[in-house]
Amino acid sequence: RLCWPWQKKLSSLGLLNLIDPLFFILFLPFVALHYRRPAVGASVFFALVLAYLLFRWLLKLKYARALKGFFRNRPKVVLYPHTCWPFSWNFIVETASVFFLGHLHHPHQIKIQQKLPKHKKNRLVQKALASAPGRLFSSFTSLFHISLQKEKNRQVVSLQDMRYRQNNNFSYALKVIFREGALKEAYFLDQGQPIPLIKVKKYSGKKYNENASS
Repeated sequence: RLCWPWQKKLSSLGLLNLIDPLFFILFLPFVALHYRRPAVGASVFFALVLAYLLFRWLLKLKYARALKGFFRNRPKVVLYPHTCWPFSWNFIVETASVFFLGHLHHPHQIKIQQKLPKHKKNRLVQKALASAPGRLFSSFTSLFHISLQKEKNRQVVSLQDMRYRQNNNFSYALKVIFREGALKEAYFLDQGQPIPLIKVKKYSGKKYNENASS
């Protein structure tokens, strides 16, 4: 929370990789000068860290401009570092009707890996988002894809975190299951493993009118 307590929303600059070897190299001057000249070592370390973060920020701006020029029509662009490669970036580009997911190693090497249609937020989707599991999941990330699947006796609303993917499969997701418009079950998917959150056996509320959905 960068602006806590004035703002409780979670924020991230998205500049560093989970495993960034270059960042760890910056520790070497501090370690080398720690015992002989600790003040100098600390000053050199902080100066290098600030310079590296500035470099990453400028690099992110450059790649974001390249993506906006590639897709045009002023899309919403989200860039975040690749898990392991320091100079590779993953991206999520949101247009009026589609999400584009992919990565780029260079501003002129844009690779689209997935194209996901945006689902309209009808009443059932709104109920899933307003539920306790939906609020919990949306507090964890705002970059999720929504899908609605209608089966014989139930409707399944899926919220999938678009930031974490393995072979075009989402690592983390939330499934909210409705029957006749009533929330019956919800579970979190962690690497494909279900974690139950809610399971309701009886429900005494109003039934969901499918014809009233938009």
